[in-house]
Amino acid sequence: MSSQDGPAERHRAPEGVPDDVVEAVGGVTAAFEVIEHARGMLYAFHRLVGRADAELGEALDQLEAA
Repeated sequence: MSSQDGPAERHRAPEGVPDDVVEAVGGVTAAFEVIEHARGMLYAFHRLVGRADAELGEALDQLEAA
């Protein structure tokens, strides 16, 4: 089998690690990816709320001045 027939050695499970352990670790990795995505969405939400607050403050000041 050539190196192009499968994943690089560094991407293979260590010898003796059962497939169910590899699958479980993959599930943990997937869960962390979802958490990172959610964290990014939370940050975006925080920025949007801050922007809305600033724009509302400016609009209320304009209304008061008008």
